[in-house]
Amino acid sequence: VLRFYAPVTSIAGGVILDTSPRGHKRFDHKSLEMLAVMEDGNSADIFLQNLKEAGLQGLSLDEALGQQDDPDCVQAGKMLYHRELIQQLTEKIGELVLAYAKRFPLRIGIPKEECRRKCKFKGGTGQWNALCQALAGQSAWTVAGDRIGSTEEGPALPLALAEAVNKAAVELAGFGLNWPGIEAWEEGSAIFQSAAGDPALKEFKSAEVLRHLVDHRQATAISNDYYVAAAARKDLLIRLDEHFKTRDELPFAEFRQLSGLTRKLGIPMLEYLDQAGVTVRDGDVRRAGPALQESLAADDE
Repeated sequence: VLRFYAPVTSIAGGVILDTSPRGHKRFDHKSLEMLAVMEDGNSADIFLQNLKEAGLQGLSLDEALGQQDDPDCVQAGKMLYHRELIQQLTEKIGELVLAYAKRFPLRIGIPKEECRRKCKFKGGTGQWNALCQALAGQSAWTVAGDRIGSTEEGPALPLALAEAVNKAAVELAGFGLNWPGIEAWEEGSAIFQSAAGDPALKEFKSAEVLRHLVDHRQATAISNDYYVAAAARKDLLIRLDEHFKTRDELPFAEFRQLSGLTRKLGIPMLEYLDQAGVTVRDGDVRRAGPALQESLAADDE
C-alpha cells in the first residue's frame, strides 16, 4: 500500500510477485508471461518457471517447492535443472567429446574442466562433476576419471594407428627399466620413422603414444621423462618383495644390482617408489612400504 504522509491518504496498492526481479523492459512479453504465472499459477507452474529461468545454474533442493519429482526436473547431487536445458547440455557435451576424439584420437576423452568451460557452466567443479555423473548413464558418452569420453577406454582407434601403438608398446617393453628417453626412442625407432611420412599416422606422436599407454595401464610414468612398461614395473615389484622377505633394508648399491639401473635412472625410480608408498626412505636405505603388497595385487587384476 502506498500512502501520502500529510495528509495521510491512500494513493495506490498492489501485490508484490517477485521480491528480487531481474532487469527487463517495461512491456517485455516474456516478463509479462512470467508475472502472470506468479500471479495466477500454482506451485508447480511457478517452480518450473523458476527452474527454467535459473538455466544451468540450477535451483537447490530447498527451492523445489515440493516439486522435485516433476518429470521436467532433473536432479544431480543437491541441485535441480530443467530437463530441456539438460538435454541441450547433454548433446553439447557429446559434440565436444566427438570433436576432441577427432583431434586427439589417442586420448581417453576431453578433460572435464575444459568441457565445463566450453559449455559455459557457471557452477563450481563439484556441481559440474555431480551433473556429469548423473547424465553419463543416459548419454552417448561417459565419465572416465577426470575425463569425458565415448567409452571408459576412449575412442576406438583406426586399424593403422592401433597397430602402430601396439608396436610401440612392444618396443617400450623391450627397454625394461632402462628407458633411453623420448628423443632417443624416436630416433632409434623404425615405427616413428615410418609414421612421419604416413598421413594415416599423423597423430602418432611419442608424447601421445606414451599418454595412451599410461592411461590404458600398459605403461607407468616414473617421472616427466621416464617411462616403463607395466610388465617391467611389476617385475621390479616382485624383486623388491623377494628382497624384503629376507632383509629389512635396501641400500642404494643393492638396489642398483637388483634393478640393473644406473644412478641416473635409479634415483628417479626410487623417488617414484617412495612417493607411491612401495618403499619408505630411512636415511640412506629403503624399507618395504605399506603399498608394496597392494601394488602387487593391483597388477595381478
